[in-house]
Amino acid sequence: HAGVFAFYPNKQITTGEGGIITTNNSDVAALCRSMRNQGRSEEGGGWLNHCRLGYNYRLDELSAALGVAQIERIDEILAKREA
Repeated sequence: HAGVFAFYPNKQITTGEGGIITTNNSDVAALCRSMRNQGRSEEGGGWLNHCRLGYNYRLDELSAALGVAQIERIDEILAKREA
């Protein structure tokens, strides 16, 4: 199983864009980590070991900090959206 949460600016919590995937399946998690890191293998082989087509979906630190600040204010944000 997997769940997906979007962080585009019109969502309850934003990081500017992007999102997260949650899963309780270690194989799905490993695949997602590999794909977000340009298809690199988690099983070693060095920085240039690309085992699949991947993307550069790593969240930068500024966007992550924005997301953390949003989570800390989630009750306030949701209350404003409901009003």
